Amino acid sequence: MFGVPLLENYGMTETASTVCSNLLAPGLRTRGSVGRPIGAEIRIVDALGLELGVGSEGEVLLRGPSVITRYASGESGRDHFIDGWLRTGDVGKIDEDGCLFIRGRTKELIKRGGHSVYPLEVDSAILSHPEVTEAITFSLEHPTLGEELVAAFVPRAGSAIDGNDIRHFLEGKISTYKIPAAIIRVGEIPKNATGKSARRAMRPAFAGEFALKGVAAHSELEGAILEAWARATDASGLGVTDNLFVHGGDPIRAQRVRDDLRQRPGVDLSLKDMIRNPTVRMQASLVLSRAGPSVPAPSPLTEISK
Repeated sequence: MFGVPLLENYGMTETASTVCSNLLAPGLRTRGSVGRPIGAEIRIVDALGLELGVGSEGEVLLRGPSVITRYASGESGRDHFIDGWLRTGDVGKIDEDGCLFIRGRTKELIKRGGHSVYPLEVDSAILSHPEVTEAITFSLEHPTLGEELVAAFVPRAGSAIDGNDIRHFLEGKISTYKIPAAIIRVGEIPKNATGKSARRAMRPAFAGEFALKGVAAHSELEGAILEAWARATDASGLGVTDNLFVHGGDPIRAQRVRDDLRQRPGVDLSLKDMIRNPTVRMQASLVLSRAGPSVPAPSPLTEISK
């Protein structure tokens, strides 16, 4: 785009300069990495501070002439250093060629049920879509999973893509448990004073986007699906356009809903169907699309005077 090579590198205030970089040709350049160490040593360690082998993910530690050994405030404890190595707070791995790959921040780790997700990896996957200009992944509180993964993205001007398009795009690119339960299209992503997207500020910034809307069912089928989900999640005020997995749904509860709905003729939704269609209205539409012309659509709900 600029007519010159763009090289990824890595450094921070505490290192005074770059400590890793890809190289100009014919030097080694590895896609997705920040290159090999330059003037510093790098170590990857686990939660106990034990060194990990090639390809294993852990916290990135640094040591070298340009790397600090204590802060001006005098802080030099284990929260910041391990045996003379600086704790960066970054999570990464080193490949067979000695190149460093940054996966995320230790403080940004999202624990979704029994899975750990570094949101930076999900951000990168969404940003690889050619019609996305910005993306950020964060979490919402969830009654059974602890945290549920959600994301917001900004499309390119003139693009008509929506969250479902992004979900389908992510399938096969990242593990299923790393795909956000809800992906919303927004006009902009809030930035802090330094121009960065502050992940912790996303939850309050987009609270309205994920709030229950409570839209009533418009057909008998929507009503039946909504009732099944309300029983399974104990969610008060759930509506047909609300994301079921953001508001208490999870794979186990989805299986209960599936078994409940199978008692109704012609209603057979798999777990994959439900995850791909996370609202009651979407699930009802899917059922109708499979019913065929010989099966009449459920009649609309009408009020009965008392």
